[in-house]
Amino acid sequence: MPFFARGPFVQLSALSTAFALTLGSASLASAAPAKEEAENEATAEDEEAPEASEEDDAGDADADASASVAAKPKKKKKARKPAAPMKNRVGLGAMRTLAGLNGLFVRWYAADRFTVGLNLGAATFSHKDTDENGDFDRTRTVGAVGAGPEFFFWPYQGDRSQQVHADFGVGARVTTYFGFLGRLEEEETETLDTPLEIDVEVPASVQLFIGKRVAIIPEFGVAFRIIPGNREPDQNGEFDSNPGRGIGSKRGTTDGPGFGFDLGDHGGLFMGIGFAYFFGTASE
Repeated sequence: MPFFARGPFVQLSALSTAFALTLGSASLASAAPAKEEAENEATAEDEEAPEASEEDDAGDADADASASVAAKPKKKKKARKPAAPMKNRVGLGAMRTLAGLNGLFVRWYAADRFTVGLNLGAATFSHKDTDENGDFDRTRTVGAVGAGPEFFFWPYQGDRSQQVHADFGVGARVTTYFGFLGRLEEEETETLDTPLEIDVEVPASVQLFIGKRVAIIPEFGVAFRIIPGNREPDQNGEFDSNPGRGIGSKRGTTDGPGFGFDLGDHGGLFMGIGFAYFFGTASE
């Protein structure tokens, strides 16, 4: 035993043991970096995972938003209210125009929103006058007539299902006013001394329907007055004394040829007013 303890076998065993320990240490040393690298890779994957998740969440949110926008109904444009069926209806009534003509009028709907009309007024006065012998055997009649067309466009129309409704319109009216003096033939002159006036009106009107056929029609606007003639005397010293409708004296000057305009003082608020009954099929 002492020999084997000191012999070559013992030395060989010691060398084998040392060699085994060296290999084990090397294996452990090489395994440690691999393990550490694996752990680092796992940590990196764990850190990247939330970012991917956040991207997925963002993608889902965008998809939800797109779906929400697609699902949201689009606003429809409000359709324009169709015109009331007024074509071919006819209104007949009485009117005081902006220029001051009192008379009857007729108004025809050429289209649902467009009317064409005619205004007519007349006035006369008769009295006894002297004839060529100086006797009061002659009856003298004087008078005046005013007439002219009108045109209106009605962009706004009230609800026909209501008992009371109103239409609003703008238009134009031309009225020619002329008078006759009932003079004898020998009293007549070549100058323009017979009353003559042309009125051009630009009214804004409201047709306030009370029921389906009756309307009250106030108007607001401006009137232009043209009184033909010439105040300047000719070579014979004669001049036109056309007084028109006497607007000059109402303004504090003399009546005669000229031009003027007014917002209308006859109604107190630059207005005229009328009343009409409309025939034809009434809309429901």
